Amino acid sequence: MTTIDLLPSRSLDEPTRSGVAHVFASSFQAAEPGRVIDRYARAVDEIFVAREGDDVVGFQFFQRRRVAGRTVLHFSLAGRLADPRFRGLQARFGHLLIRRAVLRIPPWRPVFLAGVTNSPRSYRNMRAVGGRCFPDVLAPQRANPFGSWYADTAAHLGVTTVSDRGLVPDRMRDLGYALRSEPAPAHPTGQAYDDYVAGNRDDGLFVVVELLPVRDLPPYLLARLPGIPRQPTRDGTGAPPGNPAAAEKPAAAEKPAAAEKPAVGGEQAR
Repeated sequence: MTTIDLLPSRSLDEPTRSGVAHVFASSFQAAEPGRVIDRYARAVDEIFVAREGDDVVGFQFFQRRRVAGRTVLHFSLAGRLADPRFRGLQARFGHLLIRRAVLRIPPWRPVFLAGVTNSPRSYRNMRAVGGRCFPDVLAPQRANPFGSWYADTAAHLGVTTVSDRGLVPDRMRDLGYALRSEPAPAHPTGQAYDDYVAGNRDDGLFVVVELLPVRDLPPYLLARLPGIPRQPTRDGTGAPPGNPAAAEKPAAAEKPAAAEKPAVGGEQAR
């Protein structure tokens, strides 16, 4: 049985930290997996940890921020074991986080999903929420609908090299790790993603998606009825899903201390 905990990133116990580092090492190529995980744990507030029994099988770093009065759900580093039993964990994490977030705000007030992705699958998971999106790989000539707020949000989250097209050059290399081999996508959105980045998965995309609950949530949930989690799920307080684990923290850039590179994004591996 797979269970999911939402935990404070900075206070992971050693078995959990080691388990997350093991999953990371199985998902990415990195010389020092533990060091990378520690960097993210210092920079990102919370982490979803999925377990099968006592073993960590997947994770998703996450934080909630306010940028110029707008609520931003920042999806950061994620990974899972290659075992087919754990396929779809990232979508499950996203569903839980979105459900938890929208219960805290009026349904007519938008929230924004944001993160750097280096994977067509990760992009599809974010894009599936609906609403305005940038970059929109299916309409590459479409103008950025968020204006200067898009760049402000990127800077707030420590993404300082994003281009006007949303590209974050050499993202993986700069952070010191790389994606493992991934087959060419068969889905049209995945193909459009690869076209947008010219096939270079090292170049991340800083993606922002608007979610207006009253408009976008019903079709999003209806499309995922078979996948709504049926396994036990709890947050770091033991509260049921939808209850806030903590008050919103003051805005702070996601930039590790000293000379380390900023650790942000949706550099998920599947």
